[in-house]
Amino acid sequence: MRKSHASLCPRKQSAGLSLIELMVAMTIGLLLVIGMIQIFSASRATYQMQDGVARIQENGRFITQFVQKQFRMGGFMGCGSDLERNRQLTFVNHLDTYAGNTVDDVHRFQRPVEGFAAGDAPTTLFPSGHGPVTGTDVLVLRTASADSVPVLSVAQDSNHLVLTASLGVDAANVFDKEQGAAVPYFIENCRSSDVFVGTLTGTKLVATGNLTPNVYLDPAVDTCGAGGCPWDFRISNAFLNAPNGGIAPSGTGFSASSKQLNAEVHRAEFTMIYVAENTTTSQPALYVRQFKRDANELADPEEMADGIEALKLLYGVDTDNDGQVDKYRTADEVAAGATGNALDANWGQVLSVRIGMLLRSPEVAGANKPSDGYKVLGTDITTTPDDGHLRQVYETTIAVRNRVFTS
Repeated sequence: MRKSHASLCPRKQSAGLSLIELMVAMTIGLLLVIGMIQIFSASRATYQMQDGVARIQENGRFITQFVQKQFRMGGFMGCGSDLERNRQLTFVNHLDTYAGNTVDDVHRFQRPVEGFAAGDAPTTLFPSGHGPVTGTDVLVLRTASADSVPVLSVAQDSNHLVLTASLGVDAANVFDKEQGAAVPYFIENCRSSDVFVGTLTGTKLVATGNLTPNVYLDPAVDTCGAGGCPWDFRISNAFLNAPNGGIAPSGTGFSASSKQLNAEVHRAEFTMIYVAENTTTSQPALYVRQFKRDANELADPEEMADGIEALKLLYGVDTDNDGQVDKYRTADEVAAGATGNALDANWGQVLSVRIGMLLRSPEVAGANKPSDGYKVLGTDITTTPDDGHLRQVYETTIAVRNRVFTS
């Protein structure tokens, strides 16, 4: 009988983990997961902070550059100046009604720079339900466009002023959508500047006199009697090379023999900058409202940048007419309770503006409110406590070039 050798081969022992070893492994794995979560959380917080800083800086630079460009155009009248001590010989707003000198809040171009506290701004400047945020300021600029086209001829047709313009290189910027539409224009020639509503047909720009909105009844002009003048004939100063020191011959209004007009036509522009709540996102944003290109009325406001919680303005005023800023005042202090021509004169002494803004990140960035809060141009700004949004104050000073640097 054959013997079995199974007993000579030892049986292999079963392998496994003890409970202690399993718990140690689980603990190490858990520590690794916690570490990865912490790294991810820190990376996410860093990204949110960096993204918030980037968005604030981007919005801050964009808004600052935009407001600088717009404000520096304040008082621009072509090659002339609107400064009180160096004003063009004549400036006539044909959208006025003399002698009461009344004009709506949009078309008062004899007040190129104007500001308001949010609660004092005329409600007619804003669409229904879209007023400025309480505690912020509003900036209004009325000016001629930077682009212009030369005037080739001027003629009088009954109660109408007819200009023939050269639709050249810059025509698309001045007359891009105006064909057949009644829109506001400037005509200027360094000596005179008039604002009127005209209708462009081809190259002919026709301004209707003696009818709204081109009413002109100035008590200083007595050649029209008690009725409304068909047009302000002082615009004949457009003929710089005409006889009699640049004034067209008496009784003709315009001189056919004058070949060189040296006059240009600009679009009249209105720009209002303010902070309002976005009705869709319920977040504060900076808005701009301007004229429609094809109508003599304001377009809907456009959002320029989000996350703008506060806009504050201080105006540099020349109190002694020496061309230097003497004091910085709020809009209420500049107005000083004046109305009409006196208020025009007060705002005519503004040479610069200090702009302060409080910007916040669009998304939560894990930031905490500083213990001393936020101040914009010395004014305390109330914000939502510890909402996690990153905030930063931007302040800059801008000069009105057309008042500080005169030709």
